[in-house]
Amino acid sequence: MSTLTIRMPDATHARLRDLARARGVSINKLIEEIATATLSAHDAEGRFRLLARRGQRPEGLGGDEAIIPVATTEDAEEVEAAAQGLLSS
Repeated sequence: MSTLTIRMPDATHARLRDLARARGVSINKLIEEIATATLSAHDAEGRFRLLARRGQRPEGLGGDEAIIPVATTEDAEEVEAAAQGLLSS
């Protein structure tokens, strides 16, 4: 396991501390969860883009159904906004 030092405004730190407390986890665990969710969203977007470029369809679909939708930058921004919403809760 690695150690990471990050710099952030005091107000952001206080909000993270409050959110972690409300969830009953440490700030470290909260940051780990947020990082994991963000990386998962990034990986999913990459998989969708790759499959869309290849024109692959999910198993079980016939030839008339649409191919897998392409995740867009807007989708990534929506995921980021949702993550930010978690921080402001």
